[in-house]
Amino acid sequence: MSDYRIDSGAAVWPTPAGAFYAVQSASRQSSRDFLLQLLAGGESRPLADCPLSLLSANSEDAERQLYHLQNLAYLQSVTDKTAVTQEPLEDALPPLLAQLCDSGKAVLADEQGFYLSLAGFAHESAEELSALSGSLLTVHDRHRSLLHNNLGLRSAAWGLVDEAGNSEIGFWPIVLPGNRFTLILAGMPYFNSPAFTHFVSCLAMRYHRQAAA
Repeated sequence: MSDYRIDSGAAVWPTPAGAFYAVQSASRQSSRDFLLQLLAGGESRPLADCPLSLLSANSEDAERQLYHLQNLAYLQSVTDKTAVTQEPLEDALPPLLAQLCDSGKAVLADEQGFYLSLAGFAHESAEELSALSGSLLTVHDRHRSLLHNNLGLRSAAWGLVDEAGNSEIGFWPIVLPGNRFTLILAGMPYFNSPAFTHFVSCLAMRYHRQAAA
């Protein structure tokens, strides 16, 4: 693996972009499964210990896919060990959610439109936003063929925007095998941050492990 930017002895961890890619679609791909498995582990690990077989049963093809993930900046080498909190999810999520946007106001809702965690919002607002997110999921699913096939739109996120086109409240899908959530953020999102990677890792530790069990 001398041609790769990350050698086999280096510790690796998904980047925020890699975490975002891993949970943005219900379409399962080997690269998504590989990144989710790393995130579900809750900490960085040497590349030699990573489950490359999830990328491909063929070692050469697995290395090519690994190189592709590196070129996309979905995977990074880390000098200091990265470890995600082992607190119960209900305790770990609120402070992470508060770091995901400039307003500090965020909600995580499930597919049925009930909120699982919140930061900054009042309980009543979180309930209503979560119900709205469930309705948006239904609308998106109903018009998926138009949005994805006819118009070629790759995003499944929805937003309420101001007169300048800036998002005031955004709704982003968070998809793990067997589970679909909506991340609701007020203001500018901060997805390109370690907090977002840790947020996805916390969900993967709970739900991806359950799906794999």
